[in-house]
Amino acid sequence: MSNERHNALRLLFTLVIFCVSASPLSAQIDQWGYWQNGVSEPWWFSAAEFNSDEAARAVAIWKEIGAEEQTSREKWAGDYFRGSEVHGTYVRWSPQRGFVIAHINKCEARVLKVTYGRVHATPSLIEFIPEFSKGSEGHGKGSHEVEPVSIIRFVPVTWRGIPHLLSPDEISDFADYAAGLGKFNVGFDPASWFEYGFFYKLNGEESGSDLPIFPAEYAHFVKRPIEAIIENLGNRRVKRVPTAGGPPYYESHSTVAINVGSANGVKRGMVFRVVDSEGDDSVEIIRVRRTSSLGRIVRTLDDNSTETYYEWDSKLDKQFPKRYPPIALGWRVTTAPK
Repeated sequence: MSNERHNALRLLFTLVIFCVSASPLSAQIDQWGYWQNGVSEPWWFSAAEFNSDEAARAVAIWKEIGAEEQTSREKWAGDYFRGSEVHGTYVRWSPQRGFVIAHINKCEARVLKVTYGRVHATPSLIEFIPEFSKGSEGHGKGSHEVEPVSIIRFVPVTWRGIPHLLSPDEISDFADYAAGLGKFNVGFDPASWFEYGFFYKLNGEESGSDLPIFPAEYAHFVKRPIEAIIENLGNRRVKRVPTAGGPPYYESHSTVAINVGSANGVKRGMVFRVVDSEGDDSVEIIRVRRTSSLGRIVRTLDDNSTETYYEWDSKLDKQFPKRYPPIALGWRVTTAPK
């Protein structure tokens, strides 16, 4: 496992622990009742930030949209989310009943901000026209005043069968994300592993192509992942990795060559996911030629010097060690996210 991934996972663990420790048991005393939202744990409104009429109106519209969505055939209407385990933004909308956007402090299940209003939708653009907005998107106290908000515009996009809502200025970034390129290649931005920055429809089922489907006027933004195969196997060495205050651990570093290079957009430091490995392998590029590149596959060694990874068993709620398969010629690699 690379140092970048260690750092990203350590940060994720820290955020989750912070979230758990920040949940005050007394928080539910100051509330206007629970918001039974149907998409996560119940949320609550602080009386310091919202009055009872504001809370009741937001909840009522949310329920009306949900009831209509049960019978609607509108593909894009419904519930959306973006965020992390600490903070999230939920959207529920339909063309007839309007929209509600709720910014939630997930550590406390507290409503930070609510915006709702009307909707105008076309096949290539969905416009949310706010009629009410109050609160703050941050983790601090919300605004006590109702704030004017300009029209919120989304472009409907499908990726792997899942509907997404993207603002027009997110289209280019999303094209990079879906292809695993630019700042979204894991070699550049390990933080992207645990926080998803785009609205996606909840309860969707993945299917279809890795290429996103944009409306026609945005189709030129689509990028293809860089795909290749391992065409040569190099040397393997064992590296001792020190830790802060604990015993060291050991990794194997195996050199491989793949059949794409600078002519295909490959850059030093990029990371390719190994499609054919059962062990979540990746190739970090260390040298780039025009039509080929050298990379390394890093694996953790257990106490018996065996290349070992851990697989989570959701039924038993625990992880089990598994042995990596031997690296093989012809394995497919890609920049596309898993």
